[in-house]
Amino acid sequence: MRELQCEVGGDLWTATDIGIGPPVVLIHAFPLDSRMWRFVQVDLEPSRRVISVDLPGFGKSRSGSDASPTIEHWAGSLLQALEHWQVPAPFTVCGLSMGGYVALECWRQAPQKIDKLILCDTRAEADTDAQREARAKFAQEVLREGSKVAVTNMLPKLLGATSMADEPELIEELQAWIERVEPKSIAGALQAMARRRDFKDQLTKIECPVACIVGAEDQVTPPVQMQALAAAIPNGSCRVIAEAGHLPPLEQPTAFCGMLRRALQI
Repeated sequence: MRELQCEVGGDLWTATDIGIGPPVVLIHAFPLDSRMWRFVQVDLEPSRRVISVDLPGFGKSRSGSDASPTIEHWAGSLLQALEHWQVPAPFTVCGLSMGGYVALECWRQAPQKIDKLILCDTRAEADTDAQREARAKFAQEVLREGSKVAVTNMLPKLLGATSMADEPELIEELQAWIERVEPKSIAGALQAMARRRDFKDQLTKIECPVACIVGAEDQVTPPVQMQALAAAIPNGSCRVIAEAGHLPPLEQPTAFCGMLRRALQI
């Protein structure tokens, strides 16, 4: 496994790079980092080059700008970082939740560079006014009280009922990951998601294959919502993973990797 680094627009981007073959770029969920893809990296290594990125402010990446981040800026910077790392196009982009927002924006900015999209537990719609207000309130609480507030707020949403009941070690691990994220990074990501573009009217224009994957117990982006997203895309499909919530790669890694291999036609 190799570590990649480069500076783009004042931000330090880092990624892990493993395997050989056609590239697959993995973009993590909020408020986690590239470690959430650990099982996927091992599973795909024999047949794919897997680049797992940390968005600025998460994992080993650092945000060097005082300006609030945006999904558009992250996507553009990621495309520049991939070019700097000499990742050949076309490549597959796989994003989960917040990572899915970035993946869609990568497609909008450079559709010719993407041969397939894999959208996991995410949505195409922009936030409603009520959702933006809730994110703003959450961001202020984190800045005022620290990252532990995000643990209380997020864990019941990230994991399904099965994982919450049966996976105490995973719960502890996620808690530790979230607590290490700087409050300003959590707040910045919340602001970026609140301001993101609405992609509903763009879905019919996506020409590349799009595979949607969702946990059956996901309360944030439930299966019915992901199935509607896939149905709106000309070459879209959707698969549901039993006994998983918002993080199938960690909750049901074997099932998730199997579906991912099917999407990649491995």
